[in-house]
Amino acid sequence: MAKRPEAVSGSKTGGKTGWESVSGTPYAGKAPEKMTRREANRDFERTEGYKAVQRLKAAGLLKDFNSDEMYHGRTAKAGETGWHVDRHYDNAGNATGHANINKVAALNVAELSVARDYARLRSNSEGGRGELHRIQSSDPDAVVIDRHFSFKTGPNGEKRTAAEQAKIREDLVKTMPELTDAVPLDFAQRKALDKTPPSAFYKIAGKKPMTEQYFTADDVSKICKQTGLESTTVRKMCEALNTRQMLVLDPGYAARNFLIARKESKPTEKYPGALMSQEYFASWSQNTHTIGVSRKVKSPNIRRSFRASYLFELGKVDSAENLETQKESRWRRTGRVALRMERLMGREKSDTPYFQRVLRNPNTDPRKLVEEAKKVGDYKKVFEADSGVKEKYTLQEHTETVLRNFDENYADKVPAKLVPLMHLALLVHDIGKPEAARNGERSNQKVYNDKEARRFMQQIGVGPHTSELVRGMIGHAQELTTNGYIKGDANARAELDRYCSQMLVRLGVQNPTKDDIGGMRDLCLMIQTCDSAAYTTMARTRDAKTNITYRNLGSFNRTFMNPTGQNKRDIRMKNISNWVWD
Repeated sequence: MAKRPEAVSGSKTGGKTGWESVSGTPYAGKAPEKMTRREANRDFERTEGYKAVQRLKAAGLLKDFNSDEMYHGRTAKAGETGWHVDRHYDNAGNATGHANINKVAALNVAELSVARDYARLRSNSEGGRGELHRIQSSDPDAVVIDRHFSFKTGPNGEKRTAAEQAKIREDLVKTMPELTDAVPLDFAQRKALDKTPPSAFYKIAGKKPMTEQYFTADDVSKICKQTGLESTTVRKMCEALNTRQMLVLDPGYAARNFLIARKESKPTEKYPGALMSQEYFASWSQNTHTIGVSRKVKSPNIRRSFRASYLFELGKVDSAENLETQKESRWRRTGRVALRMERLMGREKSDTPYFQRVLRNPNTDPRKLVEEAKKVGDYKKVFEADSGVKEKYTLQEHTETVLRNFDENYADKVPAKLVPLMHLALLVHDIGKPEAARNGERSNQKVYNDKEARRFMQQIGVGPHTSELVRGMIGHAQELTTNGYIKGDANARAELDRYCSQMLVRLGVQNPTKDDIGGMRDLCLMIQTCDSAAYTTMARTRDAKTNITYRNLGSFNRTFMNPTGQNKRDIRMKNISNWVWD
């Protein structure tokens, strides 16, 4: 008798068939206090890019992922307890139970009946217990791209006019990231494009932008010969220009090519010789919150045709049950701190524009946070000064990089009420560094940071209690995180917990629990992680004068795990194990 799958995780359909059991339901905003900034305000001030994505969904190119029930069928091995989506999954016939021909880090999901058939098939062939898991994304804006999208016909088969097709392409252009922001230059080549921007490559190669004329290896050689630019940089930019162009002209094919060629860069079949950039595609996916590709499949194994989604942004998906557990765990650790900070900052009477318009808004992007801070008092010259490091970053460049690390890794995971606090702490964490460097006292920069942080916060109207908390987080707490989690000093870790408890009491949290202390420690470790990661190849720095973005030197790479996200910008420190924010 054929074995049957025995468990369904996170299903709304219930366990009425006699062999399913249901555990966990998706988070539905039952407690507003748990909301992340994206759950609280999903349109990010209704930017043009956000509105373009909404129109692309209406046009049928993109589809909400969480709006459908999607399942993964697998086999549980003997003795296995619990299951979660591992960002390292490789569908290349290994022992994870996700074998297919793509050989990419991806997860296959489909409707319940399809996943059930696969679970049954796998349990028959592999042994073990078949399982079904409802898969959701932690990103409420997550979408998948329809591989079979057509400019000529709409979702219901209706013919599109030429004007409608042009409008879709116009919206696609609005979702495209800036070239070097998506594909940063190497640190050694950060000044390479100062005189010859990539837009000039079209004229040199005799090609027209936004046509089916793509750069080839021969074009790269021609551009290098005429400009004197290094070939790796030229090829990288040509690949990015091609991918941007293909995403606008033929997005379904670009998605297909990304899936097939992720392990090996090779010319496309449809456009012979065209160079493609997986890194640019990954950055566009991040811009549009695209986590996978939906396509029609005809399976000889279960003898069915169906629509499945291949999810490649695995750090943003898991079973519905695991996502709910993760939310509960994170709120337990930071909930009381979040509520106390909301009350504390709400009582502060500041009417300065920076405090009210910029700092209170959890959606303010890193660049604006720093640009607006430069308008406060005499801080323009402070932020534009040399920060005193060998890479020659200005304080503005370094601070923006650190804020971007937080924005991309943690800002959509912590409660929205904590984001302004973290923005403020990261904004001032090194604010005294230029003065310390000028005075030849870099070893004493903690004193300079405290003095300048206090002065800056006074000018923008931050109250004394918030100021004291922030200065503690970027001061003594950062010394302890460095000694405890980078240098491995167990005594410093214990002292950090004691110090976090003291900060909580001063904040008004009576009798801090183990979770409360752990949450405050987490916030301090986020500051340490985002700051240290600014000296790794995972981080990007924008040159404030040229607007060119480049990857940083890998001075601290050894302190971090290898990145696993699509665009290799996720940051996780090696010495912080089982962290709930990963």
